[in-house]
Amino acid sequence: MKRIGWIVGLAAGMAAAVCMGAVCRAETDDSGRYTYEIQDGKASILHYSWNEADTVLTIPDTLGGAPVTELAAGAFAECYAESVTLPAGVTYIGDNCFRDCGYLTEATLPKGLETIGASAFEDCILLKQVEIPDTVTEIETAAFSGTPWLEDRSQDVLIVGDGILLAYRGEGTAYEIPDTVHSIGDSAFANCTVLESVTIPDSVMYIREGAFDNCTALKEIAFPEQSNMIIRADALRNTLWFQKQPDGCVVIGSTLYRFKGSGTQAQVPDGVTVIGESAFEQTAVTSVILPDGVQEIRRAAFYGCENLRSITLPQGVRKIGTMGFYHCGSLTSVILPQGLEEIGDYAFASCDKLLYLAVPDSVTSLGSRCMGYTYVSGEEGFALEEQFRISTESSAAKAYAEKEGISLTAPMGAEKSDTEVSSMSMGTKRLLFGGIVLAGSAGIALVMLLMRRKAQKTTEK
Repeated sequence: MKRIGWIVGLAAGMAAAVCMGAVCRAETDDSGRYTYEIQDGKASILHYSWNEADTVLTIPDTLGGAPVTELAAGAFAECYAESVTLPAGVTYIGDNCFRDCGYLTEATLPKGLETIGASAFEDCILLKQVEIPDTVTEIETAAFSGTPWLEDRSQDVLIVGDGILLAYRGEGTAYEIPDTVHSIGDSAFANCTVLESVTIPDSVMYIREGAFDNCTALKEIAFPEQSNMIIRADALRNTLWFQKQPDGCVVIGSTLYRFKGSGTQAQVPDGVTVIGESAFEQTAVTSVILPDGVQEIRRAAFYGCENLRSITLPQGVRKIGTMGFYHCGSLTSVILPQGLEEIGDYAFASCDKLLYLAVPDSVTSLGSRCMGYTYVSGEEGFALEEQFRISTESSAAKAYAEKEGISLTAPMGAEKSDTEVSSMSMGTKRLLFGGIVLAGSAGIALVMLLMRRKAQKTTEK
């Protein structure tokens, strides 16, 4: 399945997981127009029922006695309003929230707003006036794409919110990003074909998807030393800078940005502390050696590495991000280090041959469906792999196993005086006879723990 299919299924699964973790009961206000839900004393608007008379819309501060803090994905999409005023308490605008509102000309966003979701105002073809408060720290992909507010600007640089460089339209060959910038937005420099060099200050912590896409003349990028900024996978695609990097590990500061080329073996160099977002995504690697200094595996770092068979994470790793090893179909063996603290959502989901994990007792946080789940088509998206087992002394991992219905087992190789351990190669079959499944590169080794008490053995004789 192509990545988009996996992402759609994943998004559906994550949405379902949110409602499973709390009581999600949709309610409607007295006017019958607003559908909302209340969680933890805060209201989230799920849907608004429009009519053609709604040319000016002021969203209420409270619903059901609770302050409105979130506008959910698609809640006001395809609206008739010409202007919209959001309540003071809103901190989050969801994906596609006001998308395709063809009459909308202005939007008043409140002080305190923090996040504007992907495509939130996309294709609002008349939207010319937007005031973005300096409290906004995150503007997701295509949030204002297709609006005259963004597309028809005459100034060279648009910096909004808390230092988000949203667009650059300069015609010079060199540009030094100001140190007030904390984030470079998606496609911010896209198609700047005359730009040859860029200097990025150490204030920048995030470079979003396609930020320098199709900057075909961009050959020099000055990054801050030892930076651990988050750089999206395709932020630098189609630049001369990336093209001239040799095959292998492309390192920026202390972050492995991307594994380039078609090689099957990767040895990450010393000095790298972070494996970046999508660094190995859908590459052909079969084995990867990580240095001792690695501390974090970021989002989708090994996403779709279908030939990767095994990996050992060094002792310094503290966090595995969302989808870190998602859909690694050949992965059969993973060694997690003592000291690991967090395993993100779907980190090992859809790793269909990974039937056992030893989870260190240092782990305190396990995300939604982070292990033991396989992708299936249909509304649910994921199903529990019944043969999956974990061994652990972590209270968080035990709670996860109990919640998900995953069996706990003794650690691999545990020596017991009254236990006989035998193994056999079973090719690609997945068998479990009341024991533990251990994967190997030549096939799946079935480790059967046959409990035979000495008294029983004596009786048999």
